[in-house]
Parts: sequence; C-alpha cells; structure tokens
Amino acid sequence: MAAQDLDLVLFVGDYIYESSNKQHQIRAHESGMPFSLAEYRARHAHYKSDPDLQACHAAHPWLMTWDDHEVVNDYANDLDRNFTDPAVFLQRRAAAYQAYFEHMPLRLGPDPQQPNQMRIHDRMAWGTLADLWTLDCRQYRDHQACPDLMRGGGRVVMGCDALNDPSRSMLGLPQEQWLTAGLTQSQRRWKLLAQSTLMATSGFQTPLGRSAFTDGWDGYPQARTRLLQTIADARLSDVVMLGGDVHANVAAQLRVQPGDERSPVVASELVTTSVSTRGMSSKVMAQIQRDNPDIRHARSDERGYTLIDIRPERLDAQFMTTPHPAGPQAAMGVQGRWTVRQGLAGVLPGA
Repeated sequence: MAAQDLDLVLFVGDYIYESSNKQHQIRAHESGMPFSLAEYRARHAHYKSDPDLQACHAAHPWLMTWDDHEVVNDYANDLDRNFTDPAVFLQRRAAAYQAYFEHMPLRLGPDPQQPNQMRIHDRMAWGTLADLWTLDCRQYRDHQACPDLMRGGGRVVMGCDALNDPSRSMLGLPQEQWLTAGLTQSQRRWKLLAQSTLMATSGFQTPLGRSAFTDGWDGYPQARTRLLQTIADARLSDVVMLGGDVHANVAAQLRVQPGDERSPVVASELVTTSVSTRGMSSKVMAQIQRDNPDIRHARSDERGYTLIDIRPERLDAQFMTTPHPAGPQAAMGVQGRWTVRQGLAGVLPGA
C-alpha cells in the first residue's frame, strides 16, 4: 500500500488489539491487556513501531474510524463483556480514546466537557465526486440484545424478540439523525459510508429459525432498516457501504428487506478483509453465502486490503490479497473484482 499511488487510505476499525489469541498468535504484544492511559499509549506505540505501517502513514493521508478492539472486544457504549461497573469501564474507555486521539490523524477529538466521550463520526467531501461519512458504531450503540448473563458481548441467537425493538440503535439516535440529514441533502455523485462491520445479513437458516449475531448489524435490524429505508424513500442513488471487522472480503447487495427479492436493491456493500488476523473457516463462509444470496462474494482465507477506484460513471473495487498469514515477502494477487455502476444499486462482477 505504501508503494502505490493512492489518494487516501480509509481504515475502518481494529487498528490495535487489546488482547490476542495465543493459539493463533503471529507477533507478540509488548505487555498484557491495557487498562490505563499509559498502557494504551504503549500498545499504540508498539503497533506504530512496524516499519510498513510507518511507511504507509508517511506516504498517504488516512481517514479513520474505530471498532471495538481499540478499547476492548465487543464493548457497547458503557458496557464491556464482563459487565464491569459502567463508571469504571468509562474510565478505561476514556483512556483508550485519549491514546487513540494522540496516535491517529484525526480532525475531531475528545469532548472537553465529557472526557470519556470523543467525536469521531465525520463527513468529508471530495470535490463534486463523493461525500464520505466515517461512522461510529461503538460509542453510542444500545447494548447487545438477549445477552448471556455469564459472558457479555455478542453471541449467536435465535428467537430473540428484543431484536425487533424499533428503539434500538447501532449509531445512537443523534448520529442517525445527523447521517440522515447529510445523506438526503448531499449533491455529490457518490455517497460512501465508512463503518466498522458487515451490514448485509449473514445469519444461518436452522431448524429452530434464522440465527443472528448480536454484535453486528444483524443485532440491530430495525436500525439497519431505518437507514436503508431512508435511502429508498429519498431515492438516493450511488450509496456504497464500506466495512470491515469480519476478517473477510465481502461484496453484497443491500435491500430494505434483506434476502427478499421483492424488495429492491437500494445500496451496495464492500467489506475488506483483515491485514493480519485470521478469518472464519471456509465451511462457515460457504454456509453464510449459501443462506444469504444477496452476498455475492465472501472469502475469509486470505489477508489484504481493498483497492477502490472511483469515477463519475463507476466505482471499481479489487480485493488485493495474499495467503494467511501475510509474511514479509508476501506477493499480492487479486482475489476478486467488483463494480458499482452509476445509477444502478448493487455490485456487479468486474472485468
């Protein structure tokens, strides 16, 4: 990436990991799990010691948003998966946010009136070609629905009535309203929404019903419907969701009613794989694609990034990948090419 001629790098979360899986560890952290400001600063400094990462920051401007591992896995607003007292957890979150702000190229930052909060969602314009929103899917969200009281965070559920609660939000109501206003007023050709995870539904069909993973957009289906309905009602064209988190390359169609062919495609989605972290098994990815026909491409076996070229008439994406794990001499190949044509929602195989 550092060697390529890029206009910018868009990073959509999990820049650092607060913890690691010893069974699948590629490189060791410098210390244990961070909790204090000094420890989060040390973790960021450790990641920034990577010469390739330094080179990529030096070569290109970066636009940033975060996911959960910049603080702790699967946190939601003021709650972590250990059900820590929110007052205690918010102190930890404030330390993580402060360290993130100190180490990242950001326009916004901590709220001086509320030090445990930090504004990261933003909107940027690229001439008349595109508006790009960076969204915050962690700080303001409702807690995960139907939690396991012994171990919080996300989990796979079936028959969870709370998922249908229309008041639940991934972004929080103020951020939803801000995004709706920006989308419906935008006069630029492309509307690019950078957010931290997969928006397309990815549950399994089971004898007991359809599964849902509560930490992703499937755990906030009414919020997803509101956003996609806004796009449909305003008759917005050329809306593309750009996500990450799931350690897989994904190209998908987005409908107001997921998986219902009677519901028109209103937006397109491209999800980039992880740089280093392993992905789900090929068997699981095959089942996700089989049970979710709106997902046109899904592979989790390779690492890399997505190269996107945007022109008035089309958006072209190449999934640039190398086998897992990515080594120092890794050769990059093109796993897949996908195109979104101006005025036509949905992804098409690229040339």
